[in-house]
Amino acid sequence: MYSSDDLCRDFRAFPIIPPAITGATGPTGPAGIVTFNPADAQNYQVGQVVVFDGQTYLVNTAPPQGIPGISSDYTLIAPGATGDTGVTGVTGVTGVTGVTGDTGATGVTGPTGDTGATGVTGPTGDTGATGVTGPTGDTGVTGPTGDTGATGVTGDTGATGVTGPTGDTGATGVTGPTGDTGATGITGPTGDTGATGITGPTGDTGVTGITGPTGDTGATGVTGDTGPTGPQQILSSGIELLRASSQTIPNDGLVLFTSAENVGTSFDFTAPGNIITIEEVGLYLVNWAVNIEADSLGSAFGLSQNGNPFSGVGNDAGSGNTAGMALINVTTVPFDVGLANRSLSDRTIVVTANGSSANMTIIKFADGPSTF
Repeated sequence: MYSSDDLCRDFRAFPIIPPAITGATGPTGPAGIVTFNPADAQNYQVGQVVVFDGQTYLVNTAPPQGIPGISSDYTLIAPGATGDTGVTGVTGVTGVTGVTGDTGATGVTGPTGDTGATGVTGPTGDTGATGVTGPTGDTGVTGPTGDTGATGVTGDTGATGVTGPTGDTGATGVTGPTGDTGATGITGPTGDTGATGITGPTGDTGVTGITGPTGDTGATGVTGDTGPTGPQQILSSGIELLRASSQTIPNDGLVLFTSAENVGTSFDFTAPGNIITIEEVGLYLVNWAVNIEADSLGSAFGLSQNGNPFSGVGNDAGSGNTAGMALINVTTVPFDVGLANRSLSDRTIVVTANGSSANMTIIKFADGPSTF
C-alpha cells in the first residue's frame, strides 16, 4: 500500500543526471497524479496515480477496466488529501506489454470516503471519438407565427447567370377553343408565288358549321339518254330437306335428312344424306329448324362447311323447337353445307305433329351482290 509521501520520496530518490555524459536511462518512475477521466483510462499505465471521488488510487493493470473504487485494476493508496505533485522522473524505456489478464470479478462498492482536496489538473487528454448520434427527438408543437417583420431594403440585382441548356420540349397542351374569326382585312397585292412547301399533316376536322338555308331549286336539266339494262338477278334454284324420324346426334355430328325436294341446278343432294353441295356461285338464304327431345339440357345447332362452323348458332334453353337462318355469299364451288349439333354433348331430335324432326330450306335469290 503506497501513500502520497511514499510517492514523493520515490520521485526525490532519483539522482540528478549531470549534463556532461548521458547515462543509461533509469527505470520508469511513477507518472504524475491525474484526476480520473474515463476517456483517458485506456492510456493509463501501471503505476499511474489517479484521484477519484476524493480517493487516491494506483493503476495496477494496463489498461485498467472499470472505475476506481469498484474495479480491482485500481489499488486504493491514500484515502486522505492529495499531497503535492512530486518531480516527474526521467521517462524510462517502455517495457514489453504483458499479456492482459482475465478481468476479475467486480468487488463490492465500499462506502464513499470524504472528498479529498482537488489535485492539480492534468493535461487535457485527446478528444475521444464522437459517440453515435442519438435518435432524433419528436418534433415539438409548432409555435404561433410571429408578426411579419418590416420588409428589408431590396438588394442590388445580381449579375445575370450563364444561360442554362435548353430544357426538353414539354408535351403539347390541349388545343384551346377556336377564337372568333376576325374581320377580313383589305386584300394586299398578290406577292410572287413561293416554292411549294412540304405538305404538312392534315389537321383535325373542325366542327361542322350550321347548315345554311336551302337555296332555290334550280331549273330541271335535260333528261339524259336511257342507259343499257343491267344484269338481272332472279330466283333460280331452291331445295327443301326433311327428316321424318328421330335421331341422336353426337356433338359436332350432322342431321341426316331422309327426303328432299330440289328445284333448279344449284344443288346436289342424294337422300338419305347430311351434306348438301352448292354447285353455283351466288347469294343463298338458309332457314333450318330442329325439335329437341323433352327434358334435354340447353342445346345449340348451326351450319357447318366440311365440319367447320361458318354461321351463327341457334340456342335453346331446354327441349322444344330450335331454329335459325343464315345468308351465304358463295364465291367458290363446290360449297358443302350441313346442319350440326354444337351442344357439347349428344342431343336427340324427335318427330313433331307435322311429321318431321328437322327441316332445312336453301334458296338462291341472286347471282351475287349488287354492283354499281
